[in-house]
Amino acid sequence: MSTLDVNDLIGKPWQRDGRGPDVYDCWGLTREILLRMRPDAVLPDWLVDGMTRERHREIMAGASEVYGERIEAMEHGALVLLLRAAHIAIVVNGWVITTRRKTGAVAVRVRDYAATYPAIEVYRWRA
Repeated sequence: MSTLDVNDLIGKPWQRDGRGPDVYDCWGLTREILLRMRPDAVLPDWLVDGMTRERHREIMAGASEVYGERIEAMEHGALVLLLRAAHIAIVVNGWVITTRRKTGAVAVRVRDYAATYPAIEVYRWRA
């Protein structure tokens, strides 16, 4: 995957169930970035597709042709799941792009994110 410019998303406010373009939650932000990276690989919408934590993990573990395999490296395009919460983020150009309630959409260095949240699962898209 090539580099991707997501600077227009950084700083957008967080809002529960936010799907853009002016506000995002973690799911909406990740979906937006994935659409930019791979328009053919649409992440199901947590709000309308009956997603649960268990269903989320099933999809990411390969229960769907589109989704990926679990990996250790936080590489460009990888999806990052926090195990203790229904939270998702995505790696873009060496940064984890995620949302926080007080600061909205942010970019966090991969090493800093991994140090702050050691209980994560990382997935890459199937080719």
